[in-house]
Amino acid sequence: DRWLQSTDFSFDITICSFYTLFVGAVVILLPPEEGKNLFQIKEKVNREKITLVQFGAALFGTMVNEELYPFSSHLRYVLCGGSSLKKETISNWYQ
Repeated sequence: DRWLQSTDFSFDITICSFYTLFVGAVVILLPPEEGKNLFQIKEKVNREKITLVQFGAALFGTMVNEELYPFSSHLRYVLCGGSSLKKETISNWYQ
């Protein structure tokens, strides 16, 4: 797997991405300046053939609502945290 590390290292979910290194996965670090640009995030996911991403609920919601998906066919898992997702966001993601 290829995990895009998009959250700040001070968040607790960050440690999960580094555990993947123990089983042979690759962690791709997203530079802070790219983490603020939704188009750059999508481009990085597609270019690096990312299979797993973790977004905060607000960022994921913005990406879905702005229709900045679908991502590449390599993406298998999207983890969201920080707050609850709106039902509309989840419905839009699956459409």
